[in-house]
Amino acid sequence: MTKVYRANDITKPVMRMEFDSWKSKARKQLKLYRENKITADELCKWLDENK
Repeated sequence: MTKVYRANDITKPVMRMEFDSWKSKARKQLKLYRENKITADELCKWLDENK
């Protein structure tokens, strides 16, 4: 997130959009984990693959 705030004015909007998209997907994965629909290993694997 710090990278987004420190980015120059040209790249900041694109980085912000990409981060917001990732954050939304990450929240969905976290919700699945909290509902016991995926395991902790599956959540960690998703996070590793989507850094």
